Amino acid sequence: MMALSYAQTFLITDAIVYLETPAQLRDVRHAYGLIGAAAIIYTGTALLSTNYMYKVYRMNTMFRGAVASMIYGKALVADSNHNNMAAVTLMSTDVDRIALSLVQLTEIWAQIAQIAIGIWLLWRQLGATAVAPTLLAILCFAIQTQLSRKMGPSQAAWVKAVGRRVGVTSSILRSMKSVKLAGLATSMGELLQAERVHELKMALKFRWLMVITQAFSTMPTLLSPLLVFAAFSIEAKVRGTPPLSTAQAFTSLSILSLLTMPAMQLLMSFPQLVQASGCIKRIEKFLLAKGYDDERSSFGGERSPNASHEKGNQCASEKKSFNVSSNESSDLALSVSELVVAPSLDSPQTQQPVSFTVRKGAMTMISGPVGSGKSTMLKAVLGELSPKSGTIDISSSFVGFCSQSPWLPNDTIRQIIIGTAEFDREWYRYIVKTCCLEEDLAQMPQKDFTLIGSRGITLSGGQKHRCALARALYSRASVLVLDDFLSSVDRRTQRIIMHNLLSKDRGYVTKQECAVLFVTHITNYMHLADNLVILDSSGAQLYSGPANTWIESHADLARSQDEEQPDKTSTISSSEAFEGDSSKQVLKSVAEDDPETIKRQKGDLGVWKYYAKSIGLMAILFFTLCICINTFCTQFQKLWLQWNTGTSNPSLGKFLGIYAMLAVVGFIFQLGTLGQVLLKMGPQSAKALHQVLVKATIRAPMSFFETVDSSVLLNRFSQDMTLVDFALPISAFMVFSQLASCIMSIALISVGSNYMAASIPIAILALYWIQRFYLRTSRQLRLLDLETKTPLYQHFTETLEGISTIRAFAWQKPFYETALRKLDDSQRPLFILSCIQRWLSLVLGLLIAAMAVLLMALALCIPQASSGGALGVALNSILAFNMSLTMLISAWTNAETSLGSVARTQSFEHHTPTESEPSNPITPPPSWPSGAIEIKNLSYTYADGTPALKNVSLSIGAGQKIAVVEYAD
Repeated sequence: MMALSYAQTFLITDAIVYLETPAQLRDVRHAYGLIGAAAIIYTGTALLSTNYMYKVYRMNTMFRGAVASMIYGKALVADSNHNNMAAVTLMSTDVDRIALSLVQLTEIWAQIAQIAIGIWLLWRQLGATAVAPTLLAILCFAIQTQLSRKMGPSQAAWVKAVGRRVGVTSSILRSMKSVKLAGLATSMGELLQAERVHELKMALKFRWLMVITQAFSTMPTLLSPLLVFAAFSIEAKVRGTPPLSTAQAFTSLSILSLLTMPAMQLLMSFPQLVQASGCIKRIEKFLLAKGYDDERSSFGGERSPNASHEKGNQCASEKKSFNVSSNESSDLALSVSELVVAPSLDSPQTQQPVSFTVRKGAMTMISGPVGSGKSTMLKAVLGELSPKSGTIDISSSFVGFCSQSPWLPNDTIRQIIIGTAEFDREWYRYIVKTCCLEEDLAQMPQKDFTLIGSRGITLSGGQKHRCALARALYSRASVLVLDDFLSSVDRRTQRIIMHNLLSKDRGYVTKQECAVLFVTHITNYMHLADNLVILDSSGAQLYSGPANTWIESHADLARSQDEEQPDKTSTISSSEAFEGDSSKQVLKSVAEDDPETIKRQKGDLGVWKYYAKSIGLMAILFFTLCICINTFCTQFQKLWLQWNTGTSNPSLGKFLGIYAMLAVVGFIFQLGTLGQVLLKMGPQSAKALHQVLVKATIRAPMSFFETVDSSVLLNRFSQDMTLVDFALPISAFMVFSQLASCIMSIALISVGSNYMAASIPIAILALYWIQRFYLRTSRQLRLLDLETKTPLYQHFTETLEGISTIRAFAWQKPFYETALRKLDDSQRPLFILSCIQRWLSLVLGLLIAAMAVLLMALALCIPQASSGGALGVALNSILAFNMSLTMLISAWTNAETSLGSVARTQSFEHHTPTESEPSNPITPPPSWPSGAIEIKNLSYTYADGTPALKNVSLSIGAGQKIAVVEYAD
């Protein structure tokens, strides 16, 4: 590729010399050879560059998959006592930034070699003046190196602010029910927007540094021709040597283009490499962090009666061996001896030594007041917390765990209950009946195929606990650890569940012969326990032994109030509870925007208009003015060079003065464009689009949050806003600046031959049909790229939230495999998009090759229609057109994904329902608050399910406090 690139300079020299040779001395075979050489050079460049970039992006995709899988694998063994939610940012933003920098990283060696070759070729043409662009590039690099030292801390402050905003957003979205009920929606919206403004303020210093570094990156390209031609012309004037010839001028100009382009790319990649370095350090820190250490021991006992778990459901790299002793007759499932734990190894001791055992087919209850350390002790029993002293012996690493705050992934109720095990219909129905879920399932829109939403937003607290209990029971674990799972369940349902679990004749525990460790502060069911462990408020063990002994001595405290036979569990038939339709799921697990709204197969014009509206008219006008002036000054230099070379008495002062003015003015407006994009347009659009999301989210009714997963919304506030904040403004700047350069280059190409202008409309028509064909596919793929990442990030977030439960059930391996599947799904549209981008690059490269061959044929075969200077302008314009088109494609590929974020935001604003507001707002009287609330015959239904409320009438007078409770016998 480098050889073909620099072969263009020899082609330009020979073509100009051929045209300047008298007609009688020309050899037509030489002309045919030049035409063939043009075909080989430009066609070969198109083919080789396409193949090279295909392999680079294939490597890029492989890198993404490898690093993302490493981060997820580490998350499965991370210490659950630390806040690991920042790992989501590592998998998304940091991996993307590193992958983007890999493209520049793979080209550094080639750019250095290309610069060295360019300096040598320029020396052959102009002598010692060739060192001028080298010195300028070294100066710019030195300044950038100094500035880069300040970029790291400023970027870290910005990233910290982004993480803070995303964290606040996540908390609000997941608590939207409470926010709405408390009437805090408007206040929370203002808080979110204030966090966005703070984030943009923290990014301001980094943006200024980016403007300055990018300005120094473009300086060699814009000012090197001025320095070289000025030095050569002054030297020729002083020494009396021949002035700058046409062949020298345009050959040198082509060499400078090939020399300064890699220099500019090298300098522009430096800030990105600095950013990537910071991302690599953060990922490295996470991967090298100490994981959890399971210090439990094992004694004789079954590992797990579930065959699916006997195969080992842990990542191979972190699998812990539990050796079963030869004493298989032991009936102990769990033994805790002199256990002392604290919330973390660095915190002070919060509990006195505790000892107890749990036998198979029996239940040990741990009771104590809130704050006595019961849940902390359970963490140690599960292996999540290392004890300060004491030992824990357990018969199996596979434990059925029901947490005090149940972790439920966003899935169907059926899938949540069966987990990673195979579906057994009879066993499933027995478990659902045991946990009193039949009536609840019968009332849900899709029965047990109903999606529960993020953190079970569509379920009540009691339903969440019963689903978690059903999951633990369905697993057939030999050891059950139940942490206060009755706290949100009504009294009637409590009695039924406890009877179904612990009935001596047909209870679950008796049938399965499993060991149960039940932690609770409720004393009503102590009589059902075989053993009791009583803790006081300080965590000291007051009693450990048979339950009967404690009950007999504390009858006034522990006497059961529920010894009568429980009611029948349900009058609902099995078909009513289980005949759901998996094809009709209420919740959106993926961002399913209306395709016609986003116009996947139609133009982007509406999206660009929407984005422009968020920026403002005056900012766009100034941006357009800067680009036009910069492009004119940069491209007009070729014509000025043509008019002032090849003459016997050129006006040196006039030539250098106008040339210097064009170069300096072009650089100033280039700097103005960068400043306008990064300091004005970017922050303005970022703030406006975030405000759109906030308003649409806050104004949405509660039913919206019950049918749309919060992780989908969070993806809009995190990934989409990150793209429109920084990536899209930079890409838009590159797209429009290179587009202007391409238009100007096409105009200058027509100068090469009087007949060449006739081919320009054909080329423009070809470009139109190429982009029309390409965009119909790329638009859909870029949206798929964004949408398929949501399930991956959702799965990762849910894994971090429920890591204790996942490890208790030994689900690491199936969860890791699920993550890999979702990762593969997210990689497919990304890789296919890169493939069709390579197709676009190839087609455009071949179009340029056709234009170059046509220009060469017209100029050399009809020499009277051209001149050496005109051909030099045209061939250099083709070179510039090729470079600009390459950069345009690269910028457009980056802009496509970012523009998809704007399209999603536009769709979200237009199609998110809003809460209905009264048509005639009532002005409260001076005596307010006073009056009463009257509810008459109210019925409420979720989607198309059974009514949740039926004909409710209620009157609440001023000053009254009303409790709404479920009736229980």
